[in-house]
Amino acid sequence: MGARLLQASLIRRRRLARLLLYAVPVLAVAAGWAAVAFLSDLGLDHGWRQTDYRRYEAVRLLQSYLRIDTSFPTGNEIPGAEFLARELVKDGVAAHVERLGHRNANVWAVLEGQDPRALVLHNHIDVDPISGLDQWDNPPFSGLIDLPFIYGRGAFDMKSLAIAQLMAVKELARDGRPPARSLVFLATGDEERESWHGTRWILRRHPELVKRFGVVLTEGGAVEATAIDDVKYWGTESVQKLFVEVTVCGDNRGALEALREDLTTFDLERGHPDRLPQPVLEMLRTYVATRQLPEIRLRFESALAWRGGFNRLPFNLRAMMRNELSAFPVVEDPGGGGYSMRLILQLLPWLPVDEAWASLLPEGLGGFSTAVDVPHEPIALAGLDHPIFEHVSQRVEAAYPRFVHGPLFIPWAATDARFFRAAGIPAYGFSPFVILTGDAAKITGPNERLVAPAFLAGVDLYRDVVVGWVR
Repeated sequence: MGARLLQASLIRRRRLARLLLYAVPVLAVAAGWAAVAFLSDLGLDHGWRQTDYRRYEAVRLLQSYLRIDTSFPTGNEIPGAEFLARELVKDGVAAHVERLGHRNANVWAVLEGQDPRALVLHNHIDVDPISGLDQWDNPPFSGLIDLPFIYGRGAFDMKSLAIAQLMAVKELARDGRPPARSLVFLATGDEERESWHGTRWILRRHPELVKRFGVVLTEGGAVEATAIDDVKYWGTESVQKLFVEVTVCGDNRGALEALREDLTTFDLERGHPDRLPQPVLEMLRTYVATRQLPEIRLRFESALAWRGGFNRLPFNLRAMMRNELSAFPVVEDPGGGGYSMRLILQLLPWLPVDEAWASLLPEGLGGFSTAVDVPHEPIALAGLDHPIFEHVSQRVEAAYPRFVHGPLFIPWAATDARFFRAAGIPAYGFSPFVILTGDAAKITGPNERLVAPAFLAGVDLYRDVVVGWVR
């Protein structure tokens, strides 16, 4: 996920977005989960204590990939791209590695089918920076197995998904029969730094490849569990917010500080939005049905029907329904030319920017000069009527009959899906892994890890989704 939000007051929301993206139960979490009990309940406790996980090809590949430091600024994406390319070539799939400078790289491979319009399996090669190295129990690029976990930076974000995609391509290639639909494996770099040398580069510089893109599966999605025996909602992401950066400048520091306080207070006190957009309605109607407590269902239903209850919803759900802003501290300009304050407007993508501006800044910014950085790419949604969405839903529910699959809108996440959509290519964030709460909390911090049996189950589910679609 992009780096823009990893700043100041957005860090907390950014971390929550990552947790949501990778299966965190944020709404009604039962504390003190036991990993062993959870695995058993999910049907994953098949003698894992006695299992040598290194005998599984997918696990060995994940370990090898985790041992390659592709983080910024200490690592290098090129060895990661070359590793993926070598694995594709081993099974007869020609792979192209594109090196950009000394550390950025992209790699792609095409498995030709009867239909040239391809399913694109997209992942990013780079991973989060390493922070708090002294808090890691093991080296962050060890790929260590300490059952039931596999450890390493990128275990969640997103090398595990890359290996699941790679295994799906390998299986199709080993079969030898051309699929009905073409398949593209696409690994890009620079995602943690806004993808200028990754997905954005591919979309701008490789039209011959991009014209093959029919639909994209990439990172995103969430699995919400409220207890060890109750996994409620499996969400596939189809829409993101638009993030607009505004710099406000002035000569009077006190006036800017007062404006910041006013904006923050106004943002916190705003009530129900004027209207609820259709993508959010579609998600919440599916989601509300999974709530067990009558009080929680009533809150949702009241908010959806404009009968109050909006301010009693969890803050992440309120964020799905309205535009929001984050105001950063006032700083002195380096050249001594006054003071400035940064605002990040987090906008619902189906509303005009000027309308959103008015809803967040009702008094305007008179007396201050402003600079607005609107993203170049228009925001677009991936429709829930696309056959791939229904296909994913059917495969998830077939594998886990007790789970409910539906659409997902995470208001603080920024994945490369937004760039594909802006180019007119349907893109969906789908995660195949059932993940423990405590592990999801480690995504950006020390000791990032993934449950080994859950990883293998996710590899199987992803293969089922991909093979079922292209065959």
